[in-house]
Amino acid sequence: MFVCARLRHMAGTHWGLRRYLNMKLLWSLEASRELEKIATAPATAV
Repeated sequence: MFVCARLRHMAGTHWGLRRYLNMKLLWSLEASRELEKIATAPATAV
């Protein structure tokens, strides 16, 4: 019950829109992890 009230409050405020719907944070984290994988991958001979 309290969870529903909290989610309803966050959905109605600007803070909820900025934090929970901002996918740029997730995309930047994913991109940095991919770059880290590439940088640390051992070189393979083809």
